Amino acid sequence: KLVNLSETAPTIGLVERVRLRGLGEVKIEIDRALKVVEADPAAACHYAVNALEATLKVYIEQKIPKYSGSDHLNDLAKTVFDDIGLRPKELDDKDLKQIASGMFSIVNGLMHLRNKKSGAHGRSGEHLKTYEIKPRHARLAVNSAHSLATYILELI
Repeated sequence: KLVNLSETAPTIGLVERVRLRGLGEVKIEIDRALKVVEADPAAACHYAVNALEATLKVYIEQKIPKYSGSDHLNDLAKTVFDDIGLRPKELDDKDLKQIASGMFSIVNGLMHLRNKKSGAHGRSGEHLKTYEIKPRHARLAVNSAHSLATYILELI
């Protein structure tokens, strides 16, 4: 059974953490995503990934202030995951290794969804024929991005 986004635990956890920390830049993206899941699922995906990206940047600003790397979502996530010791190859436990690998896969999937399927970079030609993102896909993307963002904020 699919549940309305406003009722899901990861999003509520994220909203509460963002409110407590005064992270307006993250809250803006969360609110945007939640408002348009049904009406504009592609935009919801875009905003959900923006919220994750903003969360990664907050982590880096607070925990790795001398960071001089790229602003690409993959690079931000790798930097944060390395800092928290979430390196699948170094984990002995098979189950934790699989979860850590999955987190990287989620970041990659979200990044490509935003970059190739949403209106993040404009579309023309072949990109106009792209797969239609439905509200259920947007809910999956939003919940995935918000779950990762919640986890990261727990570590600051």
